[in-house]
Amino acid sequence: MDIIKRLSNMYPSLKFEFIKMPEGLPGYNNDNEIFIDSRVSKKTQNELLAEEVAHYATTVGNIVNKNDSISRKQELQARRTAVTYLVTLDDLIECYEDGDTKLFELADHLNINEDKILNAIDYYRNKLGLNFKYKDYYFDLTNTININKIKKN
Repeated sequence: MDIIKRLSNMYPSLKFEFIKMPEGLPGYNNDNEIFIDSRVSKKTQNELLAEEVAHYATTVGNIVNKNDSISRKQELQARRTAVTYLVTLDDLIECYEDGDTKLFELADHLNINEDKILNAIDYYRNKLGLNFKYKDYYFDLTNTININKIKKN
């Protein structure tokens, strides 16, 4: 599913604006409005949008001060949450079913950059382990992404 549609469905009260942003500020969250720089690539727009929505969902207060440990923790939480918006296990299954198994193919399929795929895989490895079942699929994330449909007898 398109990331913008996914996030719109998850947070219908949010308004997304793609505009020319000030230099050095590619994304901004202000209450129920999220602003993303229209000059960056579509992949980067998707990633910025996911992170700003994640801030909306997980951040409390102003976290501009990166020297504050609470701000750093909230930033990390928002980035982890953003990764789950960008790459779901269902997305990985869809890629597998479509024959997209290489890193660049996954990134192109999901319209995000390769590093976000790697971040998502690391997140799922830490959360679910190297090997796990999800729906009717077996995931092996030991070295790469290996997904196999579980055969039913």
